Amino acid sequence: MQILEFDDMETLSAHAANMAREITQAAVAERGVFTLALAGGETPRRTYELLAEAVGFPWENGHIFFTDERCVKPEHEQSNFRMAHEALLSKIDIPAARVHRIKAAGFTPGLDAGGYEFEVVNTFKYNKLNQDGDYPFDLIFLGMGKDGHTASLFPGGDSMLAKRQLIMAIDPEGDPLVGRITMTLPLINMARNVVIMISGAEKRALLAEIEQDLEAAQGDYPVALVEPRGTLTWLAAK
Repeated sequence: MQILEFDDMETLSAHAANMAREITQAAVAERGVFTLALAGGETPRRTYELLAEAVGFPWENGHIFFTDERCVKPEHEQSNFRMAHEALLSKIDIPAARVHRIKAAGFTPGLDAGGYEFEVVNTFKYNKLNQDGDYPFDLIFLGMGKDGHTASLFPGGDSMLAKRQLIMAIDPEGDPLVGRITMTLPLINMARNVVIMISGAEKRALLAEIEQDLEAAQGDYPVALVEPRGTLTWLAAK
């Protein structure tokens, strides 16, 4: 686990965008394609805006996924897809078929979760991206809530116990209080690179608690269970 400190969100976001550029370019050079999972919320918005402005980014060789989604329509103001579309997707040249949105309108979350798991599995399978049945994303962006949740994995929830399921439906939780669909820890932890972005003293204090006693934190905070087989980098702004 690496922790990098920044004075403000602008410098953090620029660093995150540079990391994404380097990781995806290396993946394309090695395998001809990259896979990127986007986090929701407001913290990564500036990073996505900077990625949209990046010169020479290999979007045509990418597959973009989402770590989680609220069970609302994609144009809803609380939709993670809407934020990513406004900040990034509407501004880049990437084939629509390579943007894998979580289709979660709130009517059948369990079926929607199963459908997204099917899409993840088949995208990796038919593009020969899976290794030994695994689904190693080149880069997953995550954030962290003040309660230690990440994606839509909340403290005390069944999602913390998932062993084989890659995508789960979550009963209404968090702010806003809506149902959600999320990647699980088994899928996240297959990643080659995970970058967690946070800002503010309260979240930095929680990160310090995790850093001081990881084993204890893993019983309380889902984010402490993020242990990818590749690299884990925390980016923390004041």
